[in-house]
Parts: sequence; C-alpha cells; structure tokens
Amino acid sequence: LGAPCWHAVLGNRALIRLHGPDTRKLLQGLITNDMGHLAPGTTMHAAFLNRTGRVMADAHFHRLAGDDDGPYVLDVDAALAPTLTRHLLKFRLRSAVDVDDVTADYDVVAVSGPAAMKAAQGGDAYDHFCQDPRRKELGWRGLRRAGLAGPAHDSEEAPEALYHAARRLTAVAEGARDLPAEEALPLEGNLDMHHAINFEKGCYLGQELTARTHFTGVVRKRVVPIIAATDEAVDGALPRALSHLPAWAHTAEAAAVLAGADSDEGLPVAADDEAYHDQEVVSAAGDATAVGKARSGDSLGIGLALLRFERLGADGRVRLGGGDGREHVAILPPWAA
Repeated sequence: LGAPCWHAVLGNRALIRLHGPDTRKLLQGLITNDMGHLAPGTTMHAAFLNRTGRVMADAHFHRLAGDDDGPYVLDVDAALAPTLTRHLLKFRLRSAVDVDDVTADYDVVAVSGPAAMKAAQGGDAYDHFCQDPRRKELGWRGLRRAGLAGPAHDSEEAPEALYHAARRLTAVAEGARDLPAEEALPLEGNLDMHHAINFEKGCYLGQELTARTHFTGVVRKRVVPIIAATDEAVDGALPRALSHLPAWAHTAEAAAVLAGADSDEGLPVAADDEAYHDQEVVSAAGDATAVGKARSGDSLGIGLALLRFERLGADGRVRLGGGDGREHVAILPPWAA
C-alpha cells in the first residue's frame, strides 16, 4: 500500500472483439454512449440496456489503432460475456460485423497511484493503453499481450483487490455484482456521473426511461461506498497507494480498515466477499429502517451499496443483513448528497 504507482491484472474480465464496416453503426444503436467520440487509440465506457432501460452489461470500449472499421475490443465482466455475445449476434442480423472472443489474447491491466496520474506509458507489451474514462483517479487501463509480463510506467505489481478498493471508494460500480443484469438502472449505478451516458445522441435500445429520469432530475437512490465502522482514532489519511483519491473518500473508517491491511496480512487476494452480495441494508438506528441493498465488498470492509438517501440517518450508519449485522458508514459523494 506504499507504492506511488501500481498495476493490477484484472482476472475477472472477458474480451470481445468486433470488426467490420458496420461495427460502429451496430454499437451506436445498442449502447448509452456516443460511438462518434471514440477515436482510434482511445477508450470509452458505456452500458448495454434491455428494452425496459435496465442494464444488461457495462463495458469498456477500446478502439485499437486501425481503420474506420475498428477493431473494437469490449472489456466486460466475464460473467456477463456469454449473454452479451448472444445479444450482439441477435442484433447483428446481416450487418458486416465479426464478433470474436479474444480473452485468451490479452491481460486487462489497471495502472494507478499518485505517481501515475500525470502520465503513464504502457510499453511494448501493450496493444492498447489509455486513461480510464470513468474517473481520473482510476488511472490507466491497458490490453497487455498474453504471456508478456512487462510492467507499465515503472509500477509495482499489486493484487486485484487494490483496484477494486480504489473504485469502490470512489463510488464506481462495475460488473454483474454492482450492476445486476436486467435489474440495475444506469443512473442509480452512477453511469451518468462516470461519463458512460451521452444524453444528446440519437436513439438506442432502452433510451426512453434513462432520458426521462435524467431530464426530470429525480434519482432517489444511488450506489455509494459503505465502509466498516470503527471506533479507532484515525486521521482519515489513506495509504500512499490511494492518497490520490478525492478528499471525500478520505474518511476515518476507510483509513482504519486500510491501515489494518497495511500492518497485518495485507490486502485480501479475493476482491469479493460473499457477505456483501445482495445483503439487505438497514439503518443502524433502533427502528432498523430498510435503506437498500449491498452490492459488493471485500473482507476488509470496503463495499458498495444501493441506498435510498432520504432513509439514511445523519451519521450515515447502516447495518448489513438486518439489524444484527456488521455496522458500516455510508460515504455520500458531493454529487449524491
């Protein structure tokens, strides 16, 4: 946790390659963002929605250097890749688009840390390397050719759990746990706050509900960080590896759980703890009012939950799994308060 620049291989990702003269048109009608903004050598984040406006899958869209036909590589939660592939093939019809699984060809690598913010270089091992479009604090994301172990930007290797801690602390929902397929709404998952939705583009599948919610301005619940509560006296400064996160993420609770990892056994190898998955979240006050549902979290006590703000107490304290569950503190980003 003391590394100023670190990289983690994200083992839970699948890669789908699309190439052909109709690729851009196909994707433009299926995703929440605007393909017109995806230049060669850049990355965009977006979601596929179903007809009722629910998230099917979120993905990074990497446009590799090439001609106007692509290639485009979709970087998606491996658990959602089979469904997403079938979805693409269903709407491809007779369009000139090739759809291939290239997961075995690359490792998805995230590079972050305070020293990685200004500039980073992937090196010869990478076919694509670009800033994460969701938040600058998440650093860079690259496609490293399989079998090559070159680091990026002179960075230190870190467990995947450090990447997930960084994104959870900044309220970035990702994948099947945080955005349950056919259930999650894109604005409740903060996709609007993380540059995954273009509200000025033309029609796409599932657009109506998303646009209506945006223009009415009423989003009653969102995915926010929840951190295991502590009574320890900690100043709120995060370890060096995460010191670049926004000021609102520097809480006493976050500092305490990460200080324990720094001094004891380190970060957990597993990025997900089943104790968080779809657990009921209630107010820690005596009435135990239902507040929402936990989405994901790690064994340290850093998680994400979909919470209804008006039911939160002033201190933000909640419990998981009912009134006798582990107590956490919800962190509300400035845009969610």
